[in-house]
Amino acid sequence: KKGIELIRTIIKRLKILYSVINKYNDDIKLTYIFKSALKISTISIRLLLSTIFLNLEPS
Repeated sequence: KKGIELIRTIIKRLKILYSVINKYNDDIKLTYIFKSALKISTISIRLLLSTIFLNLEPS
């Protein structure tokens, strides 16, 4: 459960960071890099979550 809570807080912080980046959309290249990095990190977190849930299921 602690791992799941940690992942939820990470996702919340990523969303906050994403909104901040969207607000200050001055440098297009920089925001593009940030957005792609956020997408990659959220995908990896989702993969991590799915593996955790698969491992938690009784075999």
